[in-house]
Amino acid sequence: MPSKEIKINYYWPLEKENDSKKEIIVSLEPIFEKLKLMNRDNRVVKIDDGENIQLKDIQNEDGKWILCFLKNKSDSVFKSRLSEETKSAEPLEDDEFIGYECVVIYDCTTKLLAVQNNRNSIGANGVSVFIEKLCKKRISMSILTYADGYDEILSDDKVEYKSLVLGFTKLSELKKLATEEDDNIKKINEITSNIGALGGKIEFNVGRSRSTFLDKVGINNIVKTLKGFKGNTTLKLKIIQGDCVRTIDLISDKVCSTGIIFVSKEDPKTFDKIISTMQEKFEEALTNELEYCKKISDIIVV
Repeated sequence: MPSKEIKINYYWPLEKENDSKKEIIVSLEPIFEKLKLMNRDNRVVKIDDGENIQLKDIQNEDGKWILCFLKNKSDSVFKSRLSEETKSAEPLEDDEFIGYECVVIYDCTTKLLAVQNNRNSIGANGVSVFIEKLCKKRISMSILTYADGYDEILSDDKVEYKSLVLGFTKLSELKKLATEEDDNIKKINEITSNIGALGGKIEFNVGRSRSTFLDKVGINNIVKTLKGFKGNTTLKLKIIQGDCVRTIDLISDKVCSTGIIFVSKEDPKTFDKIISTMQEKFEEALTNELEYCKKISDIIVV
């Protein structure tokens, strides 16, 4: 059965404190309570000609709010009827809208948001626009990032590295880095040039060994070189710290997760499938990632 990746980013909801420039982490529960009481037909915000954002469903379960948004547009693939509870892709009728989905989960305890990263849908900024237009509250979203130092190769004996994934969107640009001083990059460039590749991804790992790790000096040299090439490179490291294993993006240092759902023509993509994998990944992030993230010391939690 074909699989689809569900990418997830995490955000703090912020609001300006009175007339000051200072932003504070704010509870979204009063806003969500208001939205839940609204009729589904009224939970629609127009954004462009022929496009709108619709809050298809909103529920409060076990200390978390779950919101199912659709960006309705003329060339979308996820179908939604404004006035009915439709949660899966189906053939269109004349009176139907179609849209791209975005699931949002809000944890009432930490006040952290998990937002489905669907580039065709609304994203965190779209959620802010929706709240402002419908609830008259201006909320900004601050993406969750790792603490300073995690975007570098750490020499700490308690930290080890299992794999390094290099991604290149324009391998032709790699030639600029393939100097005599950069032997590793030069070798990669030679391989890609020989086969005529335009882009690609390379992974270096130590397999399933629990006692073997990547050489920190070696990967540090590669990382230092490629971090100056941010526009066309992705760098992801699998890091082991104590009992926790995580994958860190060395370019953006933002915390992100990836889940998998399985779909077919007879068993299409649904909100329930997306919610299930997002809940699992959100719990993992809250348990394993949050303590290693940047602390916003000048923000007051209210």
